[in-house]
Amino acid sequence: MTTAQIGPRQHLDLASHLHEVRSYDRAVRHLHAALSLDPNYARAHAALALTLAAMQRLEEAEHEADLALQLEPENAYHLKVKGYVLEQSEKWQAAQETLQRAIAIAPHKASYHASLSYVLHRQGHDAEAEKAARRALELDAESVCALRS
Repeated sequence: MTTAQIGPRQHLDLASHLHEVRSYDRAVRHLHAALSLDPNYARAHAALALTLAAMQRLEEAEHEADLALQLEPENAYHLKVKGYVLEQSEKWQAAQETLQRAIAIAPHKASYHASLSYVLHRQGHDAEAEKAARRALELDAESVCALRS
């Protein structure tokens, strides 16, 4: 099967695997292929944002995160991705606000609370950061992401 014969979801799956093994350039190619087949595939825009952020292409990453959110503005995962990109860009206040929106939609996600804890800590809000870290641990005591802060 050639890449021309697979659909957007398969391209996203391949890109996710390639991202995990840090083959970012190849992941980007598959994500572009997915988006050429379905420009409104919000999850592919979010995945592209994460991959571009990993490559330190932060302006492009922020643009892709914004596209995902334009397509699905109340998607907590897309908000988490945008928060991560803002965090990588050291836009702490914007990251905090974005992560808080994600948590308002999906309060059960430990990783969202852990990310918020880190962002709060970076801004010197240590009491709030500790509270967010505790909440992350309450939600998932086994999670490494909850221990990040």
